[in-house]
Amino acid sequence: MRKISLTLLMALAAILATQPVQARDTDTRFLHFGAETEPPRGYTEMCQSQPGLCRLPDDGKAEPPGGASCANFACLMAPLLSPAALHAEIEPQPDMAPLLPTIQSQPRTPAALLQLIPLFHMTPPMLADDRDWLDRIARINTQVNRHVEQVDDLRTYGREDVWRPAGTGPDAKGDCEDLALEKRQELIAAGFPASRLFMAIAFRRDLGLHAVLVARLADGDRVLDSHDAFVRPVAKTGYAWLSLQRPEAPDRWSYPA
Repeated sequence: MRKISLTLLMALAAILATQPVQARDTDTRFLHFGAETEPPRGYTEMCQSQPGLCRLPDDGKAEPPGGASCANFACLMAPLLSPAALHAEIEPQPDMAPLLPTIQSQPRTPAALLQLIPLFHMTPPMLADDRDWLDRIARINTQVNRHVEQVDDLRTYGREDVWRPAGTGPDAKGDCEDLALEKRQELIAAGFPASRLFMAIAFRRDLGLHAVLVARLADGDRVLDSHDAFVRPVAKTGYAWLSLQRPEAPDRWSYPA
Protein backbone atom coordinates (compact mmCIF):
# COMPACT_ATOMS: atom_id res chain seq x y z
CA MET A 1 0.00 0.00 0.00
CA ARG A 2 1.03 3.61 -0.50
CA LYS A 3 2.05 5.19 2.80
CA ILE A 4 2.14 8.86 1.74
CA SER A 5 -1.00 9.97 -0.10
CA LEU A 6 -3.49 9.10 2.65
CA THR A 7 -1.85 11.13 5.39
CA LEU A 8 -5.04 12.35 7.00
CA LEU A 9 -6.54 8.87 7.01
CA MET A 10 -3.44 7.48 8.64
CA ALA A 11 -3.50 10.19 11.28
CA LEU A 12 -7.10 9.38 12.07
CA ALA A 13 -6.30 5.68 12.29
CA ALA A 14 -3.37 6.40 14.61
CA ILE A 15 -5.66 8.36 16.92
CA LEU A 16 -8.25 5.60 16.93
CA ALA A 17 -5.60 2.98 17.61
CA THR A 18 -4.52 4.78 20.78
CA GLN A 19 -8.02 5.19 22.19
CA PRO A 20 -9.42 2.68 24.68
CA VAL A 21 -11.79 0.21 23.13
CA GLN A 22 -15.38 1.06 23.99
CA ALA A 23 -17.96 -1.60 24.73
CA ARG A 24 -20.12 -2.26 21.68
CA ASP A 25 -23.17 -4.36 21.01
CA THR A 26 -21.79 -5.65 17.73
CA ASP A 27 -20.24 -9.10 17.41
CA THR A 28 -16.48 -8.49 17.39
CA ARG A 29 -15.85 -11.82 15.68
CA PHE A 30 -16.98 -10.22 12.44
CA LEU A 31 -16.25 -7.03 10.54
CA HIS A 32 -19.40 -4.98 9.95
CA PHE A 33 -20.15 -2.83 6.93
CA GLY A 34 -21.21 0.79 7.27
CA ALA A 35 -21.62 3.69 4.86
CA GLU A 36 -20.31 3.27 1.33
CA THR A 37 -16.97 4.80 0.41
CA GLU A 38 -14.77 5.06 -2.67
CA PRO A 39 -12.62 2.02 -3.49
CA PRO A 40 -8.83 2.49 -3.36
CA ARG A 41 -7.55 4.18 -6.52
CA GLY A 42 -5.34 1.23 -7.49
CA TYR A 43 -8.29 -1.13 -7.10
CA THR A 44 -10.46 1.01 -9.38
CA GLU A 45 -7.72 1.04 -12.02
CA MET A 46 -7.41 -2.74 -11.79
CA CYS A 47 -11.19 -3.13 -12.25
CA GLN A 48 -11.03 -1.04 -15.41
CA SER A 49 -8.31 -3.19 -16.95
CA GLN A 50 -9.36 -6.56 -15.48
CA PRO A 51 -13.09 -6.36 -14.65
CA GLY A 52 -13.29 -10.07 -13.91
CA LEU A 53 -11.28 -9.50 -10.73
CA CYS A 54 -13.91 -7.11 -9.42
CA ARG A 55 -17.05 -9.23 -9.66
CA LEU A 56 -18.21 -12.57 -8.35
CA PRO A 57 -17.55 -15.56 -10.60
CA ASP A 58 -20.59 -16.43 -12.70
CA ASP A 59 -20.33 -20.13 -11.96
CA GLY A 60 -23.95 -20.85 -11.10
CA LYS A 61 -23.13 -21.81 -7.53
CA ALA A 62 -25.74 -21.10 -4.90
CA GLU A 63 -25.17 -18.36 -2.36
CA PRO A 64 -23.47 -19.78 0.78
CA PRO A 65 -25.68 -20.40 3.82
CA GLY A 66 -27.07 -17.12 5.06
CA GLY A 67 -25.35 -15.06 2.38
CA ALA A 68 -22.31 -12.87 2.61
CA SER A 69 -23.97 -10.43 4.99
CA CYS A 70 -24.45 -13.00 7.76
CA ALA A 71 -22.58 -12.11 10.92
CA ASN A 72 -23.52 -14.90 13.32
CA PHE A 73 -23.92 -18.66 13.43
CA ALA A 74 -27.72 -18.58 13.66
CA CYS A 75 -27.94 -16.52 10.48
CA LEU A 76 -25.65 -18.90 8.63
CA MET A 77 -27.66 -21.91 9.80
CA ALA A 78 -31.14 -20.55 9.08
CA PRO A 79 -31.37 -21.67 5.44
CA LEU A 80 -30.08 -25.13 6.35
CA LEU A 81 -32.97 -25.64 8.77
CA SER A 82 -35.70 -24.59 6.34
CA PRO A 83 -38.40 -27.11 5.39
CA ALA A 84 -37.06 -27.15 1.84
CA ALA A 85 -33.71 -28.45 3.03
CA LEU A 86 -34.76 -30.75 5.86
CA HIS A 87 -37.69 -33.09 6.52
CA ALA A 88 -38.28 -34.42 10.04
CA GLU A 89 -40.98 -36.77 11.29
CA ILE A 90 -41.59 -38.65 14.51
CA GLU A 91 -41.32 -42.43 14.34
CA PRO A 92 -41.58 -44.94 17.19
CA GLN A 93 -38.18 -45.78 18.61
CA PRO A 94 -38.19 -48.66 21.06
CA ASP A 95 -36.14 -48.39 24.23
CA MET A 96 -35.68 -44.65 23.78
CA ALA A 97 -37.43 -41.97 25.75
CA PRO A 98 -38.26 -39.31 24.95
CA LEU A 99 -38.74 -39.86 21.24
CA LEU A 100 -36.35 -37.91 19.02
CA PRO A 101 -37.09 -36.78 15.46
CA THR A 102 -35.83 -39.08 12.75
CA ILE A 103 -33.97 -36.97 10.22
CA GLN A 104 -34.44 -37.86 6.58
CA SER A 105 -31.99 -35.97 4.42
CA GLN A 106 -33.04 -34.69 1.03
CA PRO A 107 -30.52 -34.35 -1.81
CA ARG A 108 -29.93 -30.70 -0.94
CA THR A 109 -29.25 -31.32 2.75
CA PRO A 110 -25.61 -30.34 3.48
CA ALA A 111 -23.46 -33.10 4.92
CA ALA A 112 -22.31 -30.72 7.64
CA LEU A 113 -25.91 -30.43 8.89
CA LEU A 114 -26.12 -34.12 9.70
CA GLN A 115 -23.21 -33.71 12.10
CA LEU A 116 -25.08 -30.99 13.98
CA ILE A 117 -28.17 -33.12 14.78
CA PRO A 118 -29.59 -33.17 17.37
CA LEU A 119 -29.49 -29.41 17.94
CA PHE A 120 -31.26 -29.64 21.28
CA HIS A 121 -28.10 -29.76 23.40
CA MET A 122 -25.59 -27.35 21.89
CA THR A 123 -24.87 -24.96 19.04
CA PRO A 124 -21.48 -25.86 17.55
CA PRO A 125 -19.23 -22.84 16.92
CA MET A 126 -18.31 -23.79 13.36
CA LEU A 127 -19.72 -25.79 10.49
CA ALA A 128 -17.76 -28.97 9.79
CA ASP A 129 -17.01 -27.77 6.26
CA ASP A 130 -15.55 -24.56 7.68
CA ARG A 131 -13.18 -26.53 9.93
CA ASP A 132 -11.84 -28.19 6.80
CA TRP A 133 -11.65 -24.86 5.01
CA LEU A 134 -9.70 -23.25 7.83
CA ASP A 135 -6.88 -25.74 7.24
CA ARG A 136 -6.88 -25.07 3.51
CA ILE A 137 -7.03 -21.31 4.05
CA ALA A 138 -3.97 -21.55 6.29
CA ARG A 139 -2.08 -23.59 3.69
CA ILE A 140 -2.84 -21.12 0.89
CA ASN A 141 -1.87 -18.19 3.11
CA THR A 142 1.46 -19.84 3.92
CA GLN A 143 2.13 -20.88 0.33
CA VAL A 144 1.59 -17.40 -1.12
CA ASN A 145 3.59 -15.71 1.64
CA ARG A 146 6.52 -18.05 1.03
CA HIS A 147 6.57 -17.99 -2.78
CA VAL A 148 6.01 -14.31 -3.47
CA GLU A 149 8.87 -11.88 -2.99
CA GLN A 150 7.35 -8.98 -1.10
CA VAL A 151 8.50 -5.72 -2.67
CA ASP A 152 6.76 -2.38 -3.10
CA ASP A 153 5.06 -1.29 -6.32
CA LEU A 154 7.68 1.34 -7.09
CA ARG A 155 10.35 -1.34 -7.42
CA THR A 156 8.09 -3.79 -9.27
CA TYR A 157 6.17 -1.51 -11.64
CA GLY A 158 8.01 1.81 -11.45
CA ARG A 159 4.95 3.52 -9.92
CA GLU A 160 2.85 3.28 -6.79
CA ASP A 161 -0.54 1.79 -6.00
CA VAL A 162 -0.73 -0.95 -8.63
CA TRP A 163 -3.17 -3.75 -7.80
CA ARG A 164 -2.92 -7.16 -9.45
CA PRO A 165 -2.65 -10.79 -8.27
CA ALA A 166 0.98 -11.60 -7.54
CA GLY A 167 1.03 -15.11 -8.96
CA THR A 168 3.22 -17.80 -7.37
CA GLY A 169 5.76 -18.51 -10.11
CA PRO A 170 9.53 -18.33 -9.66
CA ASP A 171 9.56 -14.57 -10.34
CA ALA A 172 6.40 -13.70 -8.42
CA LYS A 173 6.60 -10.28 -6.77
CA GLY A 174 4.14 -7.94 -5.13
CA ASP A 175 3.14 -5.98 -2.08
CA CYS A 176 0.37 -6.59 0.44
CA GLU A 177 -2.65 -6.08 -1.81
CA ASP A 178 -1.09 -8.17 -4.60
CA LEU A 179 -0.61 -11.09 -2.22
CA ALA A 180 -4.16 -10.67 -0.88
CA LEU A 181 -5.57 -10.74 -4.42
CA GLU A 182 -3.55 -13.86 -5.23
CA LYS A 183 -4.90 -15.61 -2.13
CA ARG A 184 -8.45 -14.69 -3.14
CA GLN A 185 -7.91 -16.14 -6.63
CA GLU A 186 -6.47 -19.37 -5.25
CA LEU A 187 -9.23 -19.85 -2.68
CA ILE A 188 -11.91 -19.33 -5.32
CA ALA A 189 -10.13 -21.81 -7.61
CA ALA A 190 -10.10 -24.29 -4.72
CA GLY A 191 -13.88 -23.95 -4.36
CA PHE A 192 -14.29 -21.48 -1.49
CA PRO A 193 -17.32 -19.21 -2.14
CA ALA A 194 -16.17 -15.89 -3.55
CA SER A 195 -19.06 -14.19 -1.73
CA ARG A 196 -17.38 -15.03 1.59
CA LEU A 197 -14.08 -13.33 0.71
CA PHE A 198 -13.30 -9.62 0.82
CA MET A 199 -10.35 -7.25 0.86
CA ALA A 200 -9.80 -4.89 3.78
CA ILE A 201 -7.60 -1.83 4.27
CA ALA A 202 -6.20 -1.41 7.77
CA PHE A 203 -3.66 0.58 9.74
CA ARG A 204 -1.15 -0.51 12.36
CA ARG A 205 1.70 1.56 13.79
CA ASP A 206 4.41 -0.90 12.76
CA LEU A 207 3.08 -1.35 9.20
CA GLY A 208 1.26 1.83 8.24
CA LEU A 209 -1.47 1.31 5.67
CA HIS A 210 -1.93 -2.35 4.88
CA ALA A 211 -4.20 -4.57 2.78
CA VAL A 212 -5.33 -8.07 3.76
CA LEU A 213 -7.80 -10.69 2.61
CA VAL A 214 -10.63 -11.67 4.96
CA ALA A 215 -12.46 -15.03 4.82
CA ARG A 216 -15.88 -15.23 6.46
CA LEU A 217 -16.43 -18.48 8.37
CA ALA A 218 -19.36 -19.45 10.55
CA ASP A 219 -17.54 -18.64 13.79
CA GLY A 220 -16.02 -15.34 12.64
CA ASP A 221 -13.86 -13.56 10.10
CA ARG A 222 -10.29 -14.79 9.58
CA VAL A 223 -7.48 -12.60 8.24
CA LEU A 224 -4.98 -13.79 5.64
CA ASP A 225 -2.03 -11.47 6.16
CA SER A 226 1.16 -11.14 4.14
CA HIS A 227 2.98 -10.18 7.36
CA ASP A 228 1.69 -13.03 9.50
CA ALA A 229 2.29 -16.77 9.20
CA PHE A 230 -0.95 -17.46 11.06
CA VAL A 231 -4.55 -16.95 9.93
CA ARG A 232 -5.95 -15.03 12.89
CA PRO A 233 -9.47 -14.08 14.01
CA VAL A 234 -10.19 -10.50 13.01
CA ALA A 235 -10.32 -9.29 16.61
CA LYS A 236 -6.78 -10.54 17.31
CA THR A 237 -4.87 -8.71 14.59
CA GLY A 238 -4.36 -5.34 16.30
CA TYR A 239 -5.51 -3.44 13.21
CA ALA A 240 -7.62 -0.31 12.97
CA TRP A 241 -9.94 -1.05 10.05
CA LEU A 242 -10.37 1.75 7.50
CA SER A 243 -12.36 0.37 4.57
CA LEU A 244 -13.88 -2.96 3.55
CA GLN A 245 -14.76 -4.48 0.22
CA ARG A 246 -18.39 -5.65 0.02
CA PRO A 247 -18.16 -9.45 -0.36
CA GLU A 248 -21.47 -9.70 -2.23
CA ALA A 249 -20.49 -6.84 -4.58
CA PRO A 250 -16.67 -6.72 -4.92
CA ASP A 251 -16.71 -3.45 -6.86
CA ARG A 252 -18.22 -1.61 -3.87
CA TRP A 253 -16.44 -0.63 -0.65
CA SER A 254 -17.70 0.52 2.77
CA TYR A 255 -16.41 2.06 5.95
CA PRO A 256 -16.48 -0.34 8.89
CA ALA A 257 -19.57 0.09 11.07
